[in-house]
Amino acid sequence: MSAVAVRNDLLNVAKKFGDIDTVISDALRRYTIDRCAERIEKARAKIREYEKKYSVTYPAFARRVQMDAKFLRRIETKNPVWEEDAMEWQYRIEEVKEWTETLERILKR
Repeated sequence: MSAVAVRNDLLNVAKKFGDIDTVISDALRRYTIDRCAERIEKARAKIREYEKKYSVTYPAFARRVQMDAKFLRRIETKNPVWEEDAMEWQYRIEEVKEWTETLERILKR
């Protein structure tokens, strides 16, 4: 268990809701759930931007830039920084996966 500094006025109010350890644990759990959900939504929003920009999902995009020369030429013409987009797109997909796994672990406890 860790110790944290909490303002006395907040601590006194929290004590009115029950056992202070339980109240603080529940509050911290709720806070972490909310932050995980925010991170997931932010990453998903960025993924949707790329899907709209390139009109495909990331797996289709990755496959087509490797196997469809016409698609690749079109992408390179319209979006000279497409490789940077692809790296961030892939990163955001991994970010959703990692934050979702973290959220699931929290929810199982």
